[in-house]
Amino acid sequence: NIFSSVLGNNISPVREYTIVHKFNNSFKRNIPESHMASIRICSVRLVTDVAKALSVIVNPVDRKNTKTFTVRMPEFTDDILTWAFLRGAFEGDGCITGLDNKEALKYPTAKGLKVRIISASPKFLTDIQTFLTSKNISSNIYDATRTQQLSMRAHHAIRFLRNIYPIDTSKAQRLERKYTTAIEWINRDNIIQELSIQEFNGNYRSAARKFSKQFRNKFQKESK
Repeated sequence: NIFSSVLGNNISPVREYTIVHKFNNSFKRNIPESHMASIRICSVRLVTDVAKALSVIVNPVDRKNTKTFTVRMPEFTDDILTWAFLRGAFEGDGCITGLDNKEALKYPTAKGLKVRIISASPKFLTDIQTFLTSKNISSNIYDATRTQQLSMRAHHAIRFLRNIYPIDTSKAQRLERKYTTAIEWINRDNIIQELSIQEFNGNYRSAARKFSKQFRNKFQKESK
């Protein structure tokens, strides 16, 4: 059935260091084996243009005026570019929680899902929140140790994941570990929506309860 067909699909994620390794090897130079990769921009004009686009100060006197604390979200001409940018922000400084803990077992549906993006720049997160609000995606910004977090829950988190990972997202444009986790949650939501139509007259809550029961039973059998 549709429930077991998705949960039985175990996708093994690609480790990020392989991407870094390929990046380093793309240069025709002997670079020591490393789990890090970086690009140093030495063009004054290019640095100035990038800083202007991101509304940051080059070589500020006060550390609080550095890019880390003042960067803003760029303005794009269309939503496709904006969602692609948010995919990069999420994969670089975001996380999905609720998949590998007791809460996920208790609430394996969208109810147990939380998606967060972390930044030291309050304006950056506020810009993201403004855009998400325009797309009917609710979010909250919380203070954390030396940073702030933008958090989305349940169906709002699902909507966010669907937009940053459209069906035609190529492997070259995504981080496999984050993508795999996101798709698992999206697939769960798809199952519940189908169940709600097939068996519960469109009642999502009833379908979610049945899904949760099946999920727990399957998990307990596999754990024995």
